[in-house]
Amino acid sequence: MARAPGQLDLSALHIPERFGRITESWQPEQGPPRGLILHIQDLHTHPSTQFAIADLIDRFHRELGVRLVMSEGAAGLVDTTMFSDFPDPPSTERISRLFVDEAIFTGAEHYAITHPGDVTLWGVDDEDVYLRHLELHRRSAEVAGRMQATIAELRGMLETLRAALYPAKMAELERASGGK
Repeated sequence: MARAPGQLDLSALHIPERFGRITESWQPEQGPPRGLILHIQDLHTHPSTQFAIADLIDRFHRELGVRLVMSEGAAGLVDTTMFSDFPDPPSTERISRLFVDEAIFTGAEHYAITHPGDVTLWGVDDEDVYLRHLELHRRSAEVAGRMQATIAELRGMLETLRAALYPAKMAELERASGGK
């Protein structure tokens, strides 16, 4: 049963361990709260985390009356009706789950698609800033891949030099201490 913010006791809010944990909460000392903000930190592109977020949103919707979910990685209204309006809900569920598994949908999107009308998704990012950040992330991932290859090549060279130049007693001491 949904409760109004003035009726909430956040100290009594319990999150099952399989969903995560509460790391911080605040409630006014005097008077009832005028609203409620739940900040869910997540592990992006991790399907089980995203499904746990969908389950949390469901729980918060049913128990606390949450109707607005604000999400990073989007700007403005996130319209999920293109998917939630499919005429076959079981197929919609399967497709949405597949898209979460492939890191195309988030847990919040999955919930909104499979529970049409329960919540409104609103993206809180500035689109231009987000897209610039995404491009920088992609470029850094490319550079990281090249750097890993270079590091592996350098390690191979060092191993060759170690075999050729390392004094025998030093190599024996290193092996005895658990090294190579």
